[in-house]
Amino acid sequence: MGIYELTGLVRLPLGLLDGAEKMGLDREELMRACDLTVEELANPDDRVPVVKIWQLWNAVIQRLDDPALGLKLAAGFHARGLGLIGYGMHHSDTLRDALRRFERFSHIISEAVQIRMEESDSTFTIVAVASHRFGRLRHPLDARLAALFKMSCELTGQEIVPIEVRFSYPRPAETTEHQRVFRCPLRFDASEEALVLRRADADLVIETADETLGGYLDRLAEEIVASLGQKGSWIQEVRRMMWEQLCSGQPTVERIATALSMGPRTLQRRLSEEGVSFSRVLEDLRRVMAERLLHDRELAIYEIAFLLGYSEPSTFHRAFRRWYGVTPLEYRHSPRFTT
Repeated sequence: MGIYELTGLVRLPLGLLDGAEKMGLDREELMRACDLTVEELANPDDRVPVVKIWQLWNAVIQRLDDPALGLKLAAGFHARGLGLIGYGMHHSDTLRDALRRFERFSHIISEAVQIRMEESDSTFTIVAVASHRFGRLRHPLDARLAALFKMSCELTGQEIVPIEVRFSYPRPAETTEHQRVFRCPLRFDASEEALVLRRADADLVIETADETLGGYLDRLAEEIVASLGQKGSWIQEVRRMMWEQLCSGQPTVERIATALSMGPRTLQRRLSEEGVSFSRVLEDLRRVMAERLLHDRELAIYEIAFLLGYSEPSTFHRAFRRWYGVTPLEYRHSPRFTT
């Protein structure tokens, strides 16, 4: 897929425009420079072509001769600015869980940047790989690493000190701001851009589970379990556990069985005694919850896919068409949806 076909969340150019405006640039002039319209930016959860985000970065860089531009723009970043994915990170148990969730859904934020986690006996490394065009721009790279670092400190409430930070560009003449932000050894001309933490940092608990998301998910779980009946059955218990684990990925028999303090074979046997399989319970839960979530128009389609544990919105679209014969968007706009 070419660079012109890639997209990113509107939240990205909105954040960049907000930061540039605070640094004295004219918002409307920047939008004209990259052909961004007010209509394109109206919904933070819509998508825009990555090429426009790249053009916006170029426009900001040309107008601000600041060697620490990317680091300063990242100063205003917060995990909740990522929308539901950010709320999901706040709802995670540990920093590792939150960052793994970010890794799994980072392509939703931008298709031009791939995030991956690497873990050893002593380190936990966050690697960011940008498409070739973005890779030539130094300031977005700085902003990306600084935002990841700031997010890690924000989620845990701890002043984390990385082992090192790696940059794929040559050492600049001035690194004072880099040292101030990261407070650790800096490696330039590296093969990849990465934030290297101690493994113990990844085990840090999230300072506060997000009550907004947690309460919302809990209410939905109670409603859906009640609507599906089977009170007191193993099916009901499995549905509850599945719903708790869905936005961290597809639940497995092993994970659910562990949560219910039994072995996988025992769980499968008990479900079989009630006339269903594990996969059937998961399919039914997703099908009913998909319809329920679509009624919340504050949720974008990709966010519903996230809540249902799909790593790709396209996979959710195919499943929904199989269930209801139309796409999620067509269903949301159909007469039966409003009746």
